[in-house]
Amino acid sequence: MSFLKKLLKSKNKMLLVAGLGCVVLFGMYLLKPQSEPKVSVVMPVYNRADLVERAINTVLLQTFQDFEFVIVDDGSTDKTPDILKKYAQKDSRIRIVTNPKNCGVACARNRGNDVAKGKYIVVMDSDDVIFPKMIETEYNYMETHPETVMVYGQKSILKQSGKNRRLRIYPRMDILRTNTPWNVGNMFRRDFVQKHNIRYDETLIAAEDYDFWAQIIMKGGQISVLNDYFVAIRIHSSNSKEYYDRMKKNSYAVADKILDSFGVPRNIQDNICQVARYFKYLPQSYFSSQEVAGYERFACGELKKNPPDVSIIISTYNYADYLPQTIESVLKSTHSSFEMIIVDDGSTDNTMAVLEKYKEQDDRIKVISQSNQGLSVARNNALQFAQGRYVWFVDSDDWIEPTAIAQIVEKGDKYGLDLISFYTRYVDSDSQPLPSDAWNELPVMLHQTDKVYTLSDIDEKTLSLYPTVSGKNVYRRDFLNDKGIRFPSYMYFEDDVFFLHTIFAGARIGTLTDVLYAKRLHQKQITQNRAKYFSSTVRLPSIIFARLLPLVETTERVKILVRYYIKWAIASYAQFTQQEKESNLIYLKELLAWVESMAIDDFLNSERMMLLRTIQQNTPQFKAPMRFY
Repeated sequence: MSFLKKLLKSKNKMLLVAGLGCVVLFGMYLLKPQSEPKVSVVMPVYNRADLVERAINTVLLQTFQDFEFVIVDDGSTDKTPDILKKYAQKDSRIRIVTNPKNCGVACARNRGNDVAKGKYIVVMDSDDVIFPKMIETEYNYMETHPETVMVYGQKSILKQSGKNRRLRIYPRMDILRTNTPWNVGNMFRRDFVQKHNIRYDETLIAAEDYDFWAQIIMKGGQISVLNDYFVAIRIHSSNSKEYYDRMKKNSYAVADKILDSFGVPRNIQDNICQVARYFKYLPQSYFSSQEVAGYERFACGELKKNPPDVSIIISTYNYADYLPQTIESVLKSTHSSFEMIIVDDGSTDNTMAVLEKYKEQDDRIKVISQSNQGLSVARNNALQFAQGRYVWFVDSDDWIEPTAIAQIVEKGDKYGLDLISFYTRYVDSDSQPLPSDAWNELPVMLHQTDKVYTLSDIDEKTLSLYPTVSGKNVYRRDFLNDKGIRFPSYMYFEDDVFFLHTIFAGARIGTLTDVLYAKRLHQKQITQNRAKYFSSTVRLPSIIFARLLPLVETTERVKILVRYYIKWAIASYAQFTQQEKESNLIYLKELLAWVESMAIDDFLNSERMMLLRTIQQNTPQFKAPMRFY
């Protein structure tokens, strides 16, 4: 102040101007904002007096020195505060933030991030170590890759003996299912996190870091991984089993959240191979096509023989004349990842000779021989051996189109489907086209090929028109196994039961409006001989009722189906010849007996009366059972 007074009293104008200039420049220097550090290292600490000094030293010894070191003391009660104070006095880059009481690691990390000033923030733990070139390498990467929001390197485990054990290198996409970045040594852009209000979830005791990375991903932030090993993570034997169980549970929940954000269907999220294949068809730019292809190899077992995409199951009985065309249509497929499981159901013609010839030609063909037990038993037996991700039950007198398997696999993987349905065409016994009818096509309501349907989307009319024939539908094998779905044994029209069980079990359904299957109509088929197989027709209502009832909360839809199949049985019986009616009357009476057993619910009263009238018309002496309710 005395210098300023002398300067103002001075008569030397030049000296006065020069002096005032110096004062102004000095004031401007004092008022000028100090340059911010390029990097902020944020480290929470709680009662780590035994390990914190080593962690601090590994930060101070970095080759990159333009950083601030924000240490959040989360209410330590040991000598940790004294150690931190000692380091802060020696190095002005160290800033101590003190929580009056312990608020948890997520809370402490948030406090540190809130006061950080660097362009980038590096995550640090108080018991781990980072190698000298870590910050320099990650900083240079972030500066040259502006699209990257977070970068991390490889980790190793620091054993209590002091030796390191390297973790395996994860593909970047593995963050979809597990916390591969872990926590320590990760660098992220502070402005991105602030802009999107990304914070650690303070309600999580474990996996709070994984949740933090998930928020970056869901906001569209790119996360990159380096192949360099920069971090040694200390694993403590003091961590309880309860902590690890909670960390595992929280990690699964976060992984679900990430996969949900990409639209991955919940029913395939537990299968990393299915998830990898889903991303092949996802129109997005978060992961490159090379990464997706590499992750598929990793997730599906690059060094293992992958299971086939589709199991084609063919059951045959005395169809040696048609069988070669069926087999060759599969072999001509543009998609080669399939297996054919062909069950000879006790044929008496030269079927086995045909099968042996093809089996020698292609190792994808597997042959099972059994005594004649019917289509359902044959298919169920083949399902026990099937390895394909999808299962297609192809009849031995039909054939598939060359691109069918490729289209079905792409459709199923893209939408995570349990059931894929498509158009068919009908041919006669000579493979000549037959006129189109309603059963060639799917109901109009199902023509949205980019939509995933479930039972709630399908009304009763659509369900009654849905082509249930197995050849017109492809099923996901894991779904069938998980839900215990099998064909009812020793009966015909088994397709209806199998299909409805799948629908009511909660299947995700997708459709294709391309013609992928050729269905042959001839007189040997079951559907052309309803009188011969009427005993199976009358069994359908009771079997469907028993299968579907446990799957629903309200029974109305099941009751509607049961009524439909009873009326179908009565309508089929009405079309029989007199001789056929007489031979099948006993089965109609069996159906009446089952309806009588259900009558206590009163939902089949009208069907009971229809059955009584039909039976009485054909046997006038028939007396209806007395009802005691």
